Amino acid sequence: MKKLLLLTIILFILSNVNATTIHGGIYDFNLDLLENTIIEIDTTPKQSIVAKDAYYSFEVPEGSYILSASYSEEGYILYEIDEEIQVVGDGDYVFDLILLPAIDDDFYQWVDFDVDNPYSGESFNYWWAIIIIIVVILLIILFLKKEPKPILEGDISDKVLEIIKKQGGRTTQKEIRKQIPMSEAKISLVISELEHKGILKKIKKGRGNIIILEKR
Repeated sequence: MKKLLLLTIILFILSNVNATTIHGGIYDFNLDLLENTIIEIDTTPKQSIVAKDAYYSFEVPEGSYILSASYSEEGYILYEIDEEIQVVGDGDYVFDLILLPAIDDDFYQWVDFDVDNPYSGESFNYWWAIIIIIVVILLIILFLKKEPKPILEGDISDKVLEIIKKQGGRTTQKEIRKQIPMSEAKISLVISELEHKGILKKIKKGRGNIIILEKR
């Protein structure tokens, strides 16, 4: 009996001598300390603590472990992480944990769909949403690429005459250019053609031209 007790004490001392200390801080994704986080490590038996001050510490023997941490509010897990850690030899290991935003099961249910039958249940709505978005994007692209209707030669002449009449039968070539989205050379060509037909008269004044509608 005494020998068994002595052997147990020796094994206990040896296990403590070979034990390694793992400790560190617990942070959220913004690198702020997270207090009251639950930390677990899958030793035998499993160890678990509540890190009230955002720091944890475990004594573990050599081996490979999963270090899990989760932070909850009102029964909902907001942040969590699972980290694999390899312990080789004894000593003191600093292993900080950075928790990530938790993704609940509803998210996975939403993105999960039947590959063999993509038109079933929620996946059907999911694919319809994608199709509608693609159609809208294509319509926007076609609308942006739509070219303005070209102005015909006769239309330009009528527009020039309309502008002159609105100005009381007299205006400047610069004013006509403002109201017709055509090049200066094109406007000059139309005015010269109307002048040749005797419909209007062009008078040079400074660096511009005054356009006068001929009376008939």
